[in-house]
Amino acid sequence: MSRRNSLFADRLRFLREAAGLSIPQLAAAAGLARQTIHLLEQGKRQPSLATAARLSRSLRVNLSEFA
Repeated sequence: MSRRNSLFADRLRFLREAAGLSIPQLAAAAGLARQTIHLLEQGKRQPSLATAARLSRSLRVNLSEFA
């Protein structure tokens, strides 16, 4: 896992939990597969800009929150 993936993964999990959402709930809200959220939180997948934007909208945070 790269450092960048690790930072995104940690931040995504923190923001999801702070929003009180489960992985399936966030996946549904963002229109993504549960497996995608899981892999992102594990740092095994790097999000595209479009995916990061969908997640930020679903979590109601600015995209810069992932930086």
